[in-house]
Amino acid sequence: MKWYQNKKIVVGTVAAIVVCLAIVYAITSQPSIVVKTQEIEAGDKVSLTKESLLDTEKMDAELVDDIKITSNLMTDTDKYSYNEESGEVTSKDETYLEAGTYTVTITYGDKTEDVEIKVTDSKAPEFVGFRDTITVEQNAEGFDLSRYYLAEDKSKVTVESKEETDISKAETQTNTIVGTDEFDNSTEKECKIKVVTQEDIKNGTKLTPMVDGNVPLSKDTLEKAKSGDIDVQVEDLNEELKTAYADIKEDKINGTTSFKKVEDDDKYFNRDAFTNTGNISMESLGMDYKEYREFVNKNLLDDEGHVKGTYNKDTNSFEGIDENGNSFSIDAGGLGIQPGEGSTPAGALEAWQQQQGNGNQSSNPNTGNSGQTNPGGTTTTEPTQPVEPDVPACDDTIPAGFWANRADAEAYAQQVIMDALLSGQASHGGYYVDIYRTECGTKYYGITFK
Repeated sequence: MKWYQNKKIVVGTVAAIVVCLAIVYAITSQPSIVVKTQEIEAGDKVSLTKESLLDTEKMDAELVDDIKITSNLMTDTDKYSYNEESGEVTSKDETYLEAGTYTVTITYGDKTEDVEIKVTDSKAPEFVGFRDTITVEQNAEGFDLSRYYLAEDKSKVTVESKEETDISKAETQTNTIVGTDEFDNSTEKECKIKVVTQEDIKNGTKLTPMVDGNVPLSKDTLEKAKSGDIDVQVEDLNEELKTAYADIKEDKINGTTSFKKVEDDDKYFNRDAFTNTGNISMESLGMDYKEYREFVNKNLLDDEGHVKGTYNKDTNSFEGIDENGNSFSIDAGGLGIQPGEGSTPAGALEAWQQQQGNGNQSSNPNTGNSGQTNPGGTTTTEPTQPVEPDVPACDDTIPAGFWANRADAEAYAQQVIMDALLSGQASHGGYYVDIYRTECGTKYYGITFK
């Protein structure tokens, strides 16, 4: 082979290498994104901004400007709440994003890249107002030690006792309460269970209420408490538990709790919902209308739904003696019955009851005449329907500028923000959904712009 032929081969090889290097350089020199590791503790802020997702200081400035971020976290308003200005995203009706893996798509030029955000729950639940000692009656029915304790977490949480508690003997025992979330994070504390007798209760020993205020008693003690033969004393809930339970009832808890509602309230004693003698009214019991009606239906009606007692027109109340010899007086005004001039005692109740049973919304319940007259001249009411009234007159009006459902409120807020953006007047940094209630307890929603 001649020397100039070898030269051609060498030149060709070098040219090929140069071309390959040029291609490699062209590929590797193209701008690329630098993703930050996205592992976040549940409860911490999750932001979908470029600065939060990417290491923008290590990236080309023009590339950063060209980047677009998309995700269903930003658009699925049924599951998430997204603030366009701050970029912060939370689960619906929460102040944080629940544990899980989420995908965000980064678009730059003609390329797209998916980034995973992992929200983890590695923190143990926390007890609320933990009580070191629980006092319970011997052989109390419906006793469940876990219902005396409350744990909070950012994920589903339960409370259980490590050991079984034997309340068949009047003695003091020790047990361990464990709070565990769905990711097996747990916390535990030791408590004492003091089991007391009925005689102790008669002598003034206070029993510990469960989180909801209910107190389990033996069957005999519960019956005697209802008849007034035993005055059951109950400890006050500590402030932490009292506040937490109020938030649970009003759905204001930030996260989740271990609270379990009892299936049957009738087998428990609750000092806030039970009174066996005296003048009974919404005000004296500190109840709203719905709670008062439930109380009356449970404690002051017979099996056929008849009010136990006779109507006193002068006091507008039902008065009588129960089967245990205790006198009582039920405020008829609290039941939605107003005496009305010229109305008969029994007619007031009958007309009111017919109004409830027939769905009649008339504002005057004091018409009609019914009832049986006893030899003593008193009139005993005999309703033909179980007492189950509609809500009495109260202001159920939703004010102007508010919405009956959350979806409409949010649609309005999003439209306002979108209009502002399109007009170049991006004056709103997102919004909050406020929840209110009418006098009748109906929820309605308002919007507060940031």
